[in-house]
Amino acid sequence: MLKYIINSPLYVFFIEGIIFFFLVFAAFASSYLRAAHITPSIAFISFRAPGDAFWGPVEDFMRAACNDLGMKLKVYYAHGKRENMMKYYLHAAQEDHVDIVLIGNFRKTAHHIIKLSSQEKTPVFLFNGGLSEDVASEIGPPRKKYPLWLGELLPDDEQAGYVLAKTLIDAARKHNTERKATLIGISGINVSTASIARNKGLKRALLEYTNNAVLKQIVHANWEPKLAARHFHTLYKRYPEVNIAWAASDLMSIGIIDSLSSVDPALIPNKNFFTGGIDWAKQGLTYVQQGKMTATIGGHFMDGAWSVILIHDYFNGIDFADDNVSMRSKMNIITAANIDAYLRHFAGQQWDKIDFKSFSKYYTPTLKQYSFTLDEVMKQFSH
Repeated sequence: MLKYIINSPLYVFFIEGIIFFFLVFAAFASSYLRAAHITPSIAFISFRAPGDAFWGPVEDFMRAACNDLGMKLKVYYAHGKRENMMKYYLHAAQEDHVDIVLIGNFRKTAHHIIKLSSQEKTPVFLFNGGLSEDVASEIGPPRKKYPLWLGELLPDDEQAGYVLAKTLIDAARKHNTERKATLIGISGINVSTASIARNKGLKRALLEYTNNAVLKQIVHANWEPKLAARHFHTLYKRYPEVNIAWAASDLMSIGIIDSLSSVDPALIPNKNFFTGGIDWAKQGLTYVQQGKMTATIGGHFMDGAWSVILIHDYFNGIDFADDNVSMRSKMNIITAANIDAYLRHFAGQQWDKIDFKSFSKYYTPTLKQYSFTLDEVMKQFSH
């Protein structure tokens, strides 16, 4: 009897009907899921003015990621004013009704904005500059005390300061093994968590050169090239034996380099004087290529785009908390040894060539863990 039913035309028709139903349902479900794809609107509050040497590339790279993912990006410029950070967050939340705001910790404003997020019901994501230790202990980690502080992606600034110091000391000692490496440090804003961490890295590196290197003094130049040059002039008069100027940013190192002829014409970059900075600023890369700057540490200008990808996936049901709500990015060093390879791929800043979707778990379900590295980006340009 069962054999008869299975072989009957009616049974075959019934089975084919079921298969057809599931195929149609699967196609409908797939179409529905694509239609349900969420593209959150993002506001980014830049610390500086449009076209800034560091924040300009951050914005450009971030915008390329948003374009690739179909997301709207609104940028506000704080023009270096602390009060503008707060003002623009409220404007983004109350007037523009964005889904989330990307911020850094400019002049210790981040924790005020994080607190406001609960009141305004507009989430925030922190990148580039983290909270100071005292504030972090009060605020707690993302999503605990303030659940709309969704997460943070911060560069390893201490490691950057450490690698830069070691590179400069090694370069100076290679040039003259008999001479003790004598450093001065030109740091950023004294309350900046990036400045503090980079200074810490500098001091950690010196512990490895007890008998071969000495740090005379660290001063704060507030990220300003002209102020860095003035400080260097003063310190060189005080410590004429100095042969290394460690700078917490490329622009401050550039300010020092451009002032050398007026400070002491005998100082020759990468011969008897060594300096470098952090940021991969366009002019910094040029100075490395020209042999004026020993090294630049960077890559963290990409962190805005990586933050965008995490946010995109979060709004589409893939929570980056599965990796970590507090992520750290690694910076990389560029010297004369690898500057040409970097510029060959990045000089044109053709970010539209990058498939940002390949870094997203939503678009690339085979991804087990987020991997935002320079090597992965370089592979995109080699295709």
